[in-house]
Order: sequence, then structure tokens, then C-alpha cells
Amino acid sequence: MAIASSRNAAPNSASGPPARSGTIWSRATPSTNVARGLYFVIKDHPFADGNKRIGSFLFLLYLNRNGLLAKPDGTPLFADNALVATALLVAESDPGQKELLIRLILNLLQVGGE
Repeated sequence: MAIASSRNAAPNSASGPPARSGTIWSRATPSTNVARGLYFVIKDHPFADGNKRIGSFLFLLYLNRNGLLAKPDGTPLFADNALVATALLVAESDPGQKELLIRLILNLLQVGGE
């Protein structure tokens, strides 16, 4: 007996799960998904400890699996200290600044990717 039906199973490609029509994930780019993911893992505290570390790890893992971790010349997109500073900024921010911080992360992804 299969644990997940083929309709719900994750695809083998690095593109992620299939888009569900009518949700924010179906309209979002991989950069937007990863920016939101970093924000919400850090801010919502889904784990008892290590939310900034786990969020940063998942951020880098998602970027790597989607081919966004390195610039075209092979240098890393994010310096270690830039990711640490971003994670700390998100953790200490006011929840009302959510959209601002997500846009900041998106801008860092665009600047780093050029």
C-alpha cells in the first residue's frame, strides 16, 4: 500500500510540490516562497529551539535545490554574516513589518543574484 497517492506525492524534480490553483503558492516565484519561508519559520517559532538556525538552513536548502544558491560564476549568493544579520533582523522585527522584511529578503536575493 502506497503511503501517498501519486497525485499528492512530491515530484522528483527540484521544482517543489505541484502548485495548487487558487493559493498564494501557485502564484509565487521560488524567491518569494523562500523569503516567506525564512520569515515564517523564524517568526512563528514552530520549533522549541533553534528557529533561526533551522529557518536559515531551510532557506539555504531551498535555494540550493532550486539552483538559486550561487551566482552564475559559482560564488555564494549570501555571505554567512549577511544571512545571520537577516535572521536576527527578522527575529527582532515587529510583526507588522512582515511585508517589508519579505521584500527586503527578496531584494537581497535579486542583488546577490546579479
